Amino acid sequence: MNTIDPKDLMVGSLIADALGKPYEVLFFDSSGICDMEARSLFETPKTRRLCDFSDMRPMPLTTQWLEKLGFTMKVGPGMWCLPDPKIDLVIDRQNPKYYLWKTAILCEITSVHHLQALVWHLERVWLTVQSDTPTRRLPNEKERMAH
Repeated sequence: MNTIDPKDLMVGSLIADALGKPYEVLFFDSSGICDMEARSLFETPKTRRLCDFSDMRPMPLTTQWLEKLGFTMKVGPGMWCLPDPKIDLVIDRQNPKYYLWKTAILCEITSVHHLQALVWHLERVWLTVQSDTPTRRLPNEKERMAH
């Protein structure tokens, strides 16, 4: 995975810097200037930084990230789901790849922010992490319109 494509970002997307440190996107301008503001996820206090898209990378999806985003391995070996029974999707881990299943839809997932976008578009649930406690919330109108 190389650099971030601004078309793939939303406010709240989880990405990493070149060293792999996770950040949450707070603001970005994809008009050609390539400015972005992000805050670190697990530092205390949380630090904010302005950065260029070329400074940031997609964060590889791992089972640890699935857990931080609220998924549990209930369905079977390598099969992950969200605890809400109204959310009809399953993540299937087939080393080294992850796939998202929804009814008859199958899609390979390439990164954490890719998973966030897919779950948002399929279920209208935004996956977030606050410290080590997983939370899910709906983006407000301003956040949805920023993309």
